[in-house]
Amino acid sequence: MTFSGLVNGGQPLAADLASLEALPSQTLTVVEPFVKQSITFTGVGFADLLNAAKATGNSITLHALDDYEVTLDLAVLAEPGVMLATQADGAPIDGASGGPVRLIFPASSESGKDTDLWVWSIDHITVE
Repeated sequence: MTFSGLVNGGQPLAADLASLEALPSQTLTVVEPFVKQSITFTGVGFADLLNAAKATGNSITLHALDDYEVTLDLAVLAEPGVMLATQADGAPIDGASGGPVRLIFPASSESGKDTDLWVWSIDHITVE
């Protein structure tokens, strides 16, 4: 996965699974909206990721391997519990399940009620 835009002083960043998993992790159990069952996700809080990337913008565009894109306000992604998940129920997320990295929202998130925002297979993040 790569980062560009207003991160790292304007210098693009690359983040592999090992570098994501080296950041502080969090775990969240939610009813996954597509399979409609509780899944415990583990990953990095989006706020922690933004801090690590030295993001300074106001909006974030998430791009998926299938060219799906969504743009959200940085404030939405910085809410507590919003994460980039790398594991589901203790195992790496495979490509068929939206891995290796996917966006997860806590049940309390208003934005998370829109299933179009649950981006799977994220390969690029642009901060503007």
